[in-house]
Amino acid sequence: MRRLLHLDGLRGWAALFVILHHLELGFFPAIKGSNDGVSPILGPFSFLVDGPLAVAIFFLLSGIVLAEAVEAARRRYGAQKIGLTSLVVKRWLRLGLPIIVTGLLILILFISIGNRTTEASAVAGSDWMHTLFPPGYHPHFLDVLRETTIGAFVGPQTPVHDPVLWTIRVEFMGSILVFLLCLFIPSGFARLAACAISGMLLIAVPAWLPNFCALFAVGVALHDLAAHMQHRIDRHQLVCDVLGLAAILTATMLYPVLNLLVPDLMDRLGSLADPLGHMSQWTARSILIVAGTLISPTAQSFLSLPISLFLGRVSFGLYLLHLPVLFSLGIASYLAIEPVQGATLAAGVASLLVLSTSLAGALVFHHLIERPSIRLAGKAGALASPRTGETLAGG
Repeated sequence: MRRLLHLDGLRGWAALFVILHHLELGFFPAIKGSNDGVSPILGPFSFLVDGPLAVAIFFLLSGIVLAEAVEAARRRYGAQKIGLTSLVVKRWLRLGLPIIVTGLLILILFISIGNRTTEASAVAGSDWMHTLFPPGYHPHFLDVLRETTIGAFVGPQTPVHDPVLWTIRVEFMGSILVFLLCLFIPSGFARLAACAISGMLLIAVPAWLPNFCALFAVGVALHDLAAHMQHRIDRHQLVCDVLGLAAILTATMLYPVLNLLVPDLMDRLGSLADPLGHMSQWTARSILIVAGTLISPTAQSFLSLPISLFLGRVSFGLYLLHLPVLFSLGIASYLAIEPVQGATLAAGVASLLVLSTSLAGALVFHHLIERPSIRLAGKAGALASPRTGETLAGG
């Protein structure tokens, strides 16, 4: 799995961009971009606060990394020891245990300090913060427990106590799709064809959940293609580096510029690429970014730097913790500073506090919650495997 460390770095930066996106929506609504994620103020740097793009990258990376994990486990233990049930149990625990802990933290914060999102949204002018929780919402222990153990994975709606958990339903269902493709379809042309067919079918469904799950099938295809073509990539590193960086820069910086300059052109191109309108521009851009990363040595070097690997290591904790930090410490500091120093300084201080506290908390969370959860999930997956007694690899 070490050869995929740079993808962990990419996941870390994507998690950071999600936080910046929510800070922008909460405290800096004036620089909020259009529905296409393009800010007229940030221009080519709109990708720094493009949360939907970052989430699409999450799903693609999960498809790649889970496919690699299944293949590595099969090579190590043999296909007869890898079962769908064990992989699903392990995935549920790997995601669920940290989510349960976060849910309990949110419950404690609601009980101890209450909910000031309505007050903060009125001061900051943030529609996003105003709709973060229902009016007068107060979570109860049993509701939070049900939402964190079941509702976040297969529930009909996003858990009310933690709106960012909408991604977990996609993550869980998409993970099962990856397991099915990797366990029951032989690698090579057959699996690529299965990825293409399943991806197109999921994109064609007029519902957001299967549309997002299609990215997992694309991730499996990218994993297989990258593995098959690795020797060619190694032989033509300069060409691949140029192509990979061009793809990444096009998706991150060139798209916002073109969308601001010629919005009708981008709409027409989008209609040609996806007549049904189910595949967003974030889908196409995320594929360009991840595919470019897979072939670009320069991008891989940057994403393997210590700061990138640190962000990747704490990315799940960062994603889970930033919302409770934002609606507690972030809002409290913003409301305390704004009457004295003004909205801009209050937003800046609150954002720095949220970002630094989330990073520090994510590091502690990784060591105290995530790593034990991974070990426990591995043991549970082994017990549920066709032949028990060994812990399966992968996360």
